[in-house]
Amino acid sequence: MTALSKGNDNIAAALREALANCLINADYHTGGKVYIKAQDEGILFSNSGGFRIDLERALQGGVSDPRNALIKSIFKSIGVGKSVGGGIPNIYGAWEREGYAPPRLTEYFSPDRIELYLSFGS
Repeated sequence: MTALSKGNDNIAAALREALANCLINADYHTGGKVYIKAQDEGILFSNSGGFRIDLERALQGGVSDPRNALIKSIFKSIGVGKSVGGGIPNIYGAWEREGYAPPRLTEYFSPDRIELYLSFGS
């Protein structure tokens, strides 16, 4: 049984946040793609474009510079992504509370891409 089938609210909120961040921060003008790959072992969220703030600041939270403010407004209107700059810390916190391995957040260059891997393993 995976975390997705357990109906865990912490995990569901973290996955909504990860999806929202992926779509909100994607660079749709570069021809890059957004993709999500879900498997029993974990989920990979990947979007084109790099971070617009320092990666360490993103991990600490409290700072937000969304690439697509309209998409952010849409998610906020349905209750996803309520706190400014809190998405990544919220995801990390949920994974820690559930005893999963820490999320792996990676930024690639040439072409710019961000990947967030959420493992369901401990």
